[in-house]
Amino acid sequence: PESELDEESIEFARECLIRQWEGKESVRALPGRSLGGRLPEKEASPYWAMPEWEFDKSGIPKAGSVVLAHPDLLRRPRIASAFPGLTDPVASNRTGLPLASPAADRKERARLPVVLLTKRSSEGTEGLLLGAWSGSLLGDLELATQAFVTRPLYIGGPRLDSMSASLAILHSYPEMPGSEPLTLDGLMLSHDWDKAVSWVEDGPGSSLRFKFFSRRVFWSTEEEAELSPDAGIWMPARVSRDLLLREPDSAFEEPIWAQIVEHAGGRMREAASKYDLLSED
Repeated sequence: PESELDEESIEFARECLIRQWEGKESVRALPGRSLGGRLPEKEASPYWAMPEWEFDKSGIPKAGSVVLAHPDLLRRPRIASAFPGLTDPVASNRTGLPLASPAADRKERARLPVVLLTKRSSEGTEGLLLGAWSGSLLGDLELATQAFVTRPLYIGGPRLDSMSASLAILHSYPEMPGSEPLTLDGLMLSHDWDKAVSWVEDGPGSSLRFKFFSRRVFWSTEEEAELSPDAGIWMPARVSRDLLLREPDSAFEEPIWAQIVEHAGGRMREAASKYDLLSED
């Protein structure tokens, strides 16, 4: 029956993701099923990143910028955390992403916080933590659609409130109703689940060009100075839509923090190299 096949498809997708995140090399095949429906259109834009150069009058990055935890936080004294049991530096405390042990291997130590800034307002700055899979798929949420059942659900940060009760949706379709542009190369933000479903089931969209997040990262206006490059906590970057939307191909690829630093180069790469956080390949 179709419902049983859907359940098998969900479990197959989960197994793929688990093996990718945890370092397993292979997954079993599920004949006749593909993850996520149609393949995305071939994009001309490559994966790229560069240091951000545009800031507001306060020296804070604008919405659409990506901020990466500065690797110097690895040597700073740890501070009391708002999260029970954690005593991590500011960037880790802010995102709820704990740091790996200093004795961990290079790739685990390079799994540092990365946040896409999604909104600047009189109340503060909002963002989405990148690269933190929840372990769940959208199919686990029992949402009434087949469009996204095998798509992973990411943790967008530690904050859960009325503003983050709905899923945040990143995608690459400027024409989709109810979407807001984040970057000049077409990264879009939506909170309208029904429109996303319709765009895939009844329109031209591919489910592979969507990412879903619950919760968010938030800075109040009093805390936004933390985002300035001068604070030494975050490194701001401009990152291509395709790099932000791609899913891991395997567990052997670099964390998103290291990928962005590699593409951006310059001072970011120098800072990472001080702590042996990048691959020598």
